Amino acid sequence: MNKITGVFLLAVMLAVPTMAFAASEVPPGFIAVSESRMNWADATAWCATHGGRLPRINNSDSWNYEGKATIEGFGTQGSPSWPPGLPGGFYWTGTVDTAPPGLSLFVYNIGDYVYVARQHGNLILAACVR
Repeated sequence: MNKITGVFLLAVMLAVPTMAFAASEVPPGFIAVSESRMNWADATAWCATHGGRLPRINNSDSWNYEGKATIEGFGTQGSPSWPPGLPGGFYWTGTVDTAPPGLSLFVYNIGDYVYVARQHGNLILAACVR
């Protein structure tokens, strides 16, 4: 990719607004939910602009992927506690993995069941908590 193409693509990406649910449609327990996918750093910043943050696992900024995980707003990993009104999908957490370090963690559903997985670099939705 040449410099002009790169600048054009960046301009197009910046011009596309990040969509969010209308305030009346945000499920209980959340203050904002994106309709656009974004990387972890952008999701963290997006939640901050909405007066919140990404939900944490076990109320911590890091987790070693061992033991039971309780995710703010989502309930307990492996349980049927997916938030009512929140579309199924993949949502960033504010917690990073300590083993291996540097991977961000996200929460997803299979039916009503909540699960956590490791991720790096992909575009995922954001659901913000206070």
